[in-house]
Amino acid sequence: MVGKQAMNTVVEMVLPLIFKWYNLVMVGDSLRDTYGSWPRWAKDFKLVNFDPRGLFPEYLEMVLQYGFVTIFVSSFPLAPLFAFLNNIFEMRLDARKLLSHFRRPIPQRVKDIGVWFKILDSIGKLAVITNAFIIAFTSNFIPELVYRYVVSDSKSLDGFLDYSLSTFQVADYPPQYRSPDSEAPDFCR
Repeated sequence: MVGKQAMNTVVEMVLPLIFKWYNLVMVGDSLRDTYGSWPRWAKDFKLVNFDPRGLFPEYLEMVLQYGFVTIFVSSFPLAPLFAFLNNIFEMRLDARKLLSHFRRPIPQRVKDIGVWFKILDSIGKLAVITNAFIIAFTSNFIPELVYRYVVSDSKSLDGFLDYSLSTFQVADYPPQYRSPDSEAPDFCR
């Protein structure tokens, strides 16, 4: 999770610089020779044009991060911390990128975030189910319930540890490994 976020951040910062350099080459050095320094319109022209779908990668990055964090939080509890630190860093880098590398975007009025809401809602529901299964199958909760209500006569967990461990008959050991002690137990766990 951390490596993917770091790689996306590097790519997100390097690509606008490459496009900005390409636009600078396209304008050419003749303007600088004519005016002595770059005129304001030339500096603005060399900025990268903000694509109408320019926010798609930003939404995609946040949805992927949300998916990683919510689905696997029970397996990796530090994921929300890393996501929080990444988002703080990402906010500052995106602000710098939009101010210094892109032309001013044309505002568009929208009702909501569109299909992204349905995707986030689906990921949230999947995360609840996934985390419930991870907790259920990696903990002793279900075996303890089975022991308490099916095996135990007193409906308590007394004897659960002995019940959960496998037993081995000491008599099945080869003779050279048996204890010469006459008080050796009949079985071990």
